[in-house]
Amino acid sequence: MKRLIFTAIAALTLMATAEVAAQSPVVNRSESIVRIDGDSYYVHTVEAGQTLYSLAKAYDVTTSAIVHYNPLVAGGLKAGQVLKIPAVGVSQPKMSQRKINRLFDEHEVKQGETVYSISRMYAVPVASLLEDNKSLDPTHLSIGQIILVRKADQGDGNEQESMQQLSEYKDALNSVSKDYIYHLVVHGETIYSLSKLYGISQEELIDMNSLTDGLKAGTMIRVGIAPQATIPPTERENEASGEEQDNVDTDNSQPSFGENVKISNNDNSRHADIALMLPLRADGAANASYLEFYQGFLLGMEDLKAEGLSFTVNLYNSARSEEQSAEIVDSYAFEGTDLIVGPVYENEIRAVLPYAVENRIAVVSPLAATDSLHSPVLFGMAPKESGKIEKMRQMFAEEDNIILIYGTSIDKEFETEVREALIGKNFSSYNYTGGEIPSSLFKSEKHNVYVVLAKNELEADKILAALSSAHNNLISRSQLHSATVNVIGSSRWNRFNNIDRNLYFKMGVRYITSYLAKRGNAVINRFDARYIDSFQSLPSMYSYRGYDAAMIFGRAVLSPLGVVDYVQSQQHTPLQTTYRFMQAQEGDTFVNQEWVIVRYNSDYTISGE
Repeated sequence: MKRLIFTAIAALTLMATAEVAAQSPVVNRSESIVRIDGDSYYVHTVEAGQTLYSLAKAYDVTTSAIVHYNPLVAGGLKAGQVLKIPAVGVSQPKMSQRKINRLFDEHEVKQGETVYSISRMYAVPVASLLEDNKSLDPTHLSIGQIILVRKADQGDGNEQESMQQLSEYKDALNSVSKDYIYHLVVHGETIYSLSKLYGISQEELIDMNSLTDGLKAGTMIRVGIAPQATIPPTERENEASGEEQDNVDTDNSQPSFGENVKISNNDNSRHADIALMLPLRADGAANASYLEFYQGFLLGMEDLKAEGLSFTVNLYNSARSEEQSAEIVDSYAFEGTDLIVGPVYENEIRAVLPYAVENRIAVVSPLAATDSLHSPVLFGMAPKESGKIEKMRQMFAEEDNIILIYGTSIDKEFETEVREALIGKNFSSYNYTGGEIPSSLFKSEKHNVYVVLAKNELEADKILAALSSAHNNLISRSQLHSATVNVIGSSRWNRFNNIDRNLYFKMGVRYITSYLAKRGNAVINRFDARYIDSFQSLPSMYSYRGYDAAMIFGRAVLSPLGVVDYVQSQQHTPLQTTYRFMQAQEGDTFVNQEWVIVRYNSDYTISGE
């Protein structure tokens, strides 16, 4: 550890002179503050152009302090990184007792109370309690602790708002916590169910959180984190941008086979047993992403129940282990399985396929590409990379004025894809070095398509703004019609946070992705509301994919057509992404063929095709 800190400080020393000399961008202090082990920290998300020096100045701390609490930043900051920064000088403001009596009620914490239960007792927002009590830690209250309750807010807070505010606090904690993952208890959860969810004993969970009075909704519990687990090779555009995922500490024991979630009705003739095999725990660590997939899957099961279908979902931990996956399918509990969803990794799937072929059971690979696997019982939900190029060709017409715009940073992977898609078509190139875009790049008699190949988010933003400015000038002089321009970016643009999104709509930005789930779409909004109500957190791409897997293959396994004919008979669009499964040849894997062109439209809607 000492060596790590020394290295970080040394690297920082080399960077300091340049940073101080540079014009630092404005940094606004985060309003998100969390308590960890008795100390307060700001939760700051790095934006493009920010430096260690500008952050240190904004938060009134040293750059060494930022590196100490965030060792990975010694090699440089990346947009989207989440940092914990010591909250220096954040303390309870000094007030006279007379003023306190006038503005607040004083609540003495009693055994079994939580921040949530206190907020409900007075009907005040959780946010008010956190703001007025700077040392308040929602994960740990002490009997006899005095909490100020703002009189003016009493009667203004509702249950849903309080849970949402606690959920946001939990998410902030998880984004910076290195020792624990935090979980907000909701109605219906038990010590037993949470011990199963996180792979620890009930005794460990009770001792770690002092749950002597049992488990109550609104309680925030913690589970120890083990070393980092490996993230699966999902589609590139859905991977986190340089961010690590939260992992939960577990023991090394084998899973208890057959944790069941019963989704039932009275028609037993329409019932199927589904085995859900996910690497929830591997090498002593668990990954929250697979829990999110599981949660989305359960919501899909609920919707299928409403259609009159019945399922038993058996959840197994494949542990990213070929041996453990083989042990699961050979177990007594696995007999009678009608559908296998998972595993995720190739070695796990290889261990499962012989059993599936012998027993004529469909296997769904829900996340990773299956290019190297060939089996007539295997269904891959991730599309093949080769299909991406074919989809990209649809964005270019023969008569278009196509221009590749380069910056100082070049997205080489995207450039290769674009050039392959443009084989046989005419196009030109332009190197952007700053300033205005020349009007000669626009052709009034043609549809103008500009492919921005800059890899750096800040540079891509500058190019897009320059194109917009030149476009405005030409329109003002009646030299160009507004409908003749589109900008094409890479799938990484979906993760950019600092580009002016108004320009996306104005310039008709398009990009290719394997998955579309745009908030604002009515279907997605309804799903998000259900998910938040059920799990007190926003769904991720894993959650959406879990729901899709349930809806497509849950129907398929109980269809009179059988799985193969049902899946092949139609396109499937459970949420927003469309799936179309085909075999390259007879006896091969059924692979999703659909990539999506995301379009930002001038009426401020987002569509996919």
